[in-house]
Amino acid sequence: MLLALSAAIALFAPAQGTTEFFIIRGENMSPRLEINQRVEFDLAAYADQAPEVGDIVLIHPPVGARNTRCGSPRTLRSDQLCVKPRGGPDRSVRFVMRVVAVGGDRVRLHRGRVVRNGTLETRKGIRRCPRGECTYRRAITVPAGHVYVAGDNRWSSDDSRFWGALPVSQVLGRYLRTAGTCGC
Repeated sequence: MLLALSAAIALFAPAQGTTEFFIIRGENMSPRLEINQRVEFDLAAYADQAPEVGDIVLIHPPVGARNTRCGSPRTLRSDQLCVKPRGGPDRSVRFVMRVVAVGGDRVRLHRGRVVRNGTLETRKGIRRCPRGECTYRRAITVPAGHVYVAGDNRWSSDDSRFWGALPVSQVLGRYLRTAGTCGC
């Protein structure tokens, strides 16, 4: 009986080494996460489930993110979001972003606020863009198996708007907590 009980406890205990600390280096998630904050991510969070809208995630951006390159045909208009990423994961860099849409969702932006499936985002702490900026009137559909990510500080974020939806395989982990500042 004791052996069976210890096996059940091991099943539900968190695996060793499945979290990682990361230092915030940019203002794209401000005011939620600030520069030099030390944050912890669960690297096993998406082993059994897909990311959900609202999750703060650690990602490998696509290679095209370096040059703000979209993988969709260049027929994009200035009021249309990028759909597909260019290139595979850029494993030399990691970004912290918020999932704003998942596969199958129709998404567009109005002054930095996400309009997902016809409903305007109501999340508090999202920094709006100046009038006329960060507006993409033409909705796109997020491809299956992908997520659309954006920083909470939309005016200062390099995200899916510019380099496309991200394959779920490039989502490394889910935000768990802030653990102080790094003192850098």
